Amino acid sequence: MEIKQTPARHTSRLHFSETVFRILLALAALAVISGFTWLAALRADRELRTDLLPQVCMIAASVNPQRVALLSGTKADLASPDYQRIKEQLTRIRLSNPKCRFLYLMSRRSDGTIILHVDSEPVQSKDYSPPGQVYSEAPEELHSVFATGKATVRGPYSDRWGTWVSAFVPLPDTGTSGGQTVFGMDIAAADWIGTVALRATLPAALAALVALLALFAASLYRSRRDLRDRQEELRQTEATLRCIFKATPVGLSTVKDHVIQSVNKAWCNSFGYSESEIIGQDSRMIFENKAEYERVGRELYSDLTKRGIASVQTRHRRKDGILRDVILTAAPLSLDTLSLEAVVAVEDITERKHLEERLRRAEKMEALGTLAGGVAHDLNNVLGVMVGYSELLLEMLTQGNPLRKYADYILQSSMKGAAIIQDLLTMARRGVIVSEVVNLNKVISDYFKSPEFEKMIAYHPCVKISTNLEEGLLNLKGSPVHLGKMIMNLVSNAAEAISGPGKVVIRTENRHLEEPICGYEEMQEGDYLVLTVSDTGNGISAEDLSKIFEPFYTKKVMGRSGTGLGLPMVWGTVKDHRGHIDVQSEEGKGSRFILYFPVTREEPAKIEETASPLSYRGKGEFILVVDDVREQRELAMNMLRNLGYRVEAVAGGEEAIEYLRKKNADLVLLDMIMNPGIDGMETYRRILEIHPGQKAVIVSGYSETDRARKAQDMGAGAFVRKPYILEKIGLAIRQELDRIS
Repeated sequence: MEIKQTPARHTSRLHFSETVFRILLALAALAVISGFTWLAALRADRELRTDLLPQVCMIAASVNPQRVALLSGTKADLASPDYQRIKEQLTRIRLSNPKCRFLYLMSRRSDGTIILHVDSEPVQSKDYSPPGQVYSEAPEELHSVFATGKATVRGPYSDRWGTWVSAFVPLPDTGTSGGQTVFGMDIAAADWIGTVALRATLPAALAALVALLALFAASLYRSRRDLRDRQEELRQTEATLRCIFKATPVGLSTVKDHVIQSVNKAWCNSFGYSESEIIGQDSRMIFENKAEYERVGRELYSDLTKRGIASVQTRHRRKDGILRDVILTAAPLSLDTLSLEAVVAVEDITERKHLEERLRRAEKMEALGTLAGGVAHDLNNVLGVMVGYSELLLEMLTQGNPLRKYADYILQSSMKGAAIIQDLLTMARRGVIVSEVVNLNKVISDYFKSPEFEKMIAYHPCVKISTNLEEGLLNLKGSPVHLGKMIMNLVSNAAEAISGPGKVVIRTENRHLEEPICGYEEMQEGDYLVLTVSDTGNGISAEDLSKIFEPFYTKKVMGRSGTGLGLPMVWGTVKDHRGHIDVQSEEGKGSRFILYFPVTREEPAKIEETASPLSYRGKGEFILVVDDVREQRELAMNMLRNLGYRVEAVAGGEEAIEYLRKKNADLVLLDMIMNPGIDGMETYRRILEIHPGQKAVIVSGYSETDRARKAQDMGAGAFVRKPYILEKIGLAIRQELDRIS
């Protein structure tokens, strides 16, 4: 008996068959997506490890090996300034790196145990590790780093602090007691896995797209009934991908045969072009020069053919002509010998490089500041004696005495030596007291009347120097002496840059900034006075431009002013005045130094007349001089006796305290820095325990410090900077003695 199949049953079976087919195809698609996602995750993990290791190597290289060499790996390190410096550095790096959880230095003892030297955790943290703590859970790979000296990224693994992925980088042999030192960085495994998952998202999305396209093709083959819906679905998918491309916060572009095919909004924002201006243009136009374009092309193509992805660091030119440091990461959309199409991601690292450069400069200035401070302290003691005794000689010698001019020569030379010391301190950003209301036009006018200006003109007779000073220029809060030296150095440098006839122009103006100037993230909007010194000289090369503010870097003629401290002093003065400096120069086209200073609305102080010597003479009061340098003690005693005081001296704070337990003094002349022993502030604090209300005047070869201000808060009088000048020390003592308690 033949049973004929009804159309309804046939249709039902077709639908069932199509459904089964779609299910099987969907399962296959899921398998493909899962496989691609797994492979993408493996690749992302490998790339993350590859990227992490050189970054950690760079951070490890920033750790000062001399400081590491001084660590003992015991609790004794807690009192070491080197330990504290390294710990502060690790803490700063950790705080600037959100993904980083721990940074540390460790070494391996001869018995194979690994100990920690320094970590980035605060002392009060529960995760803090003191120097010498044994790391008993050290993985085998860490032991391998000590054995082979090769850096590695290991993990995830677990220890008492959690589960981590870690990079271990051996440092050069520093001679520490533990032998080889290894720098470590820990990233939480959860964060690491999240980053891997994020990087694997795009390949997974592409796999999903392939699967969707396969389903669409199969459905089209099976039935054309859903063609319209499937086409709409495809259009939506493509629109989504376009939206993702356009909205990605990283600058993206596609390039084919050197021609830019498309860019997203982030790319346009970074380089200042609109889509219509850049699409269809040759990609060479955004590179610094042809040679750089060809280098980047060679490196990218070579790595793309080998690894399928490539990164290279270069510079791109914005529409406004400004060059930006960038990292290009490229992946091919199609790869053959005739036509290469790379989607290129652009990471702007200009600000990061600026921050790194500022960090390096700050560390260099800190080291030089320490050196300059020590030199200033010692030389001030020597020059102070010369200044003081030459003043006393001038007081003793009558007018017309032939010996008087020799004493005056000694005094003037000593004062010039003291000025050189102040240049060192200014360069190192120490010793500048920014307290007076200053009119910059007057400072410039005073410089034009100075012997230094006349001498500079004599060296450069073919250089015309002119000014364009704005009337009604606003004032700034500053130091006239240091601002004057700043102008002298800028004009001298400008004239030195001109080899023949030329022109130097000094311009001042008031300017209101609605928003900070690009590149100065710490600069605030507001009112500024602007000083511009421009010249028609040879200009500055790009290589020299990056070094002009480094101490002792000079190309001036030796024997004139080529000490290498001029522009570093300018930089230090600008920073001490909370200002900003911009340099614009090109070889063969001259240079412009543009300085911005925040204005003040305070009124200038009235000029004080020179005090009469009778106004600061003593009345037989008794003064105790406290100074650790014998020559300084004797100088102070001779000067004060010459002013009419009774004087005795002691060599340190402890001696002063013992002296005042037995005797009284109308005033104590107290040096702030004394070695060895307690300093001036602590000495004064203990003196007050014996004699409450004891009058004192503080002296130092440095500028006023926090410790000096604390002593003044406790009741001490004026602060006087060495070298001793008879009028200054006399006025300070007289005013303090006459002050009503």
